[in-house]
Amino acid sequence: THGFRPINGVTGCDPADDHNHGTHIAGTIGARGNNGQGVVGVNWQVKLMGLKFLNTNGIGTTSDAIAVLDYA
Repeated sequence: THGFRPINGVTGCDPADDHNHGTHIAGTIGARGNNGQGVVGVNWQVKLMGLKFLNTNGIGTTSDAIAVLDYA
């Protein structure tokens, strides 16, 4: 899977980033250097897992937040 997403009681494997914030943060953390792209992260060897519990409006439940932590 590509990650984990329980939102409103519906569980899925696609933690698609609605507003690009998670994508931006993931790049800041794990962008590899020395590849001619002009961007470098703080850890080139990191493995990231997409976990999402907020909907497109930024609203989520405590139970969904717990579900992503349990998944991790």
